[in-house]
Amino acid sequence: MALLPLSVYDELRRCFCEAGTSQQDKTPIARRFCANASLGDLLRWRTISRAFLKEADARLAQFTRLHIKVYEGLYHLHKQRTNTCKSMTGDVNWHPSACLLLCEMDAQTLGIAVDAKPSWKDIAALIKLLQFFRQTMEFVHMDSPIIELLLKDLNNQKVTELLKLLNMGRRPAMSSSNQNCAHHFSNYCVAPLFDSHPLSGPFFPCLKQFTITSNPKQLNALSRLMNYSIAVDMIFQKEQIDLVCLQVILGESWCRSKHRLFRHVNTFKKWSEASELGVRYVQQFQGDSGKRRKAKI
Repeated sequence: MALLPLSVYDELRRCFCEAGTSQQDKTPIARRFCANASLGDLLRWRTISRAFLKEADARLAQFTRLHIKVYEGLYHLHKQRTNTCKSMTGDVNWHPSACLLLCEMDAQTLGIAVDAKPSWKDIAALIKLLQFFRQTMEFVHMDSPIIELLLKDLNNQKVTELLKLLNMGRRPAMSSSNQNCAHHFSNYCVAPLFDSHPLSGPFFPCLKQFTITSNPKQLNALSRLMNYSIAVDMIFQKEQIDLVCLQVILGESWCRSKHRLFRHVNTFKKWSEASELGVRYVQQFQGDSGKRRKAKI
C-alpha cells in the first residue's frame, strides 16, 4: 500500500469501505483489488497486509485444474518481456521473480509454462506454486520432467529428515573427541527447494484426474521416477483417484526405438501401480499433428 499515494488511498477507502466499518479495515479495498487482479499481482499483493493475504488466497483457492507444460526458448522470451508484455492479454503474465509464464485459462484452470532448461530459481518458484495450490487441485496435467522435479524435491525432504533423525540419535553417545565429526555431520543435508514440514499425506489430497504427457525427448524422465523412492501414494490417493493417464507423443523415429519407448512406459506403469488401478489407468499414443498435416499437404 506504500506504492499508492495517500490521496488515492483515502478516496478508495471512502468509496469502498462500508458505513460503520473501521477506517483501518482494508478488507473491502483488498477485495475490490483482488477481484480483477492478474495472477502475478495476486502473488505480489499477498505480502502487503493480512487483508490482501486473505483476499488473494481466497481468489487463488478457486483454481482446481492445473496444466504445466515445458517449452523451449521461454527464457529468451522472458528476457524480452518488456517488449512482449505489451502484446499479452491480461490473463497471461510472468511470475514476479522467475521465468514462469502464468495463464488464467478460465475461472478454475491455471496454466504454467516452464522453460526446457530452468534455473534453480525457476524450479524453486515452481515448487512453491505447487505447494501453494496442491490442496485444492482436482485435475492435474503436467509434462514428465515436472513430475520428476516434484519427486526429486520430495526425496530431498525425506533424506533431510532422515539425516536429522540420525544426528539426533547419535548425539547422546558422542564423545568429546567426535564433536568435530558431529558438527560436520549436522551440516550435511540435502536441503529441499523450500522450507516445509514433511507431508502427512499425499501431495495432492483432492486429486481426481492425473495426466502425464511425454514427448520423445522427455521419455527418460519416466524411467527416472523409480530412482527417487517416492511411492505414488505420496502424490495422490489410489482409492480416490478416478483416472491416471499417460500420453506419449510419438516422433518420426519412434518405430526404430519402440523397445526403448515401451521400456520407459512400463517403468511408469510400475511406479504408478497401474495393476492396482485397473481400468482407471489409461495409455494414449499420439502422433505429431503438425507433421501429419505437412505430410498431407
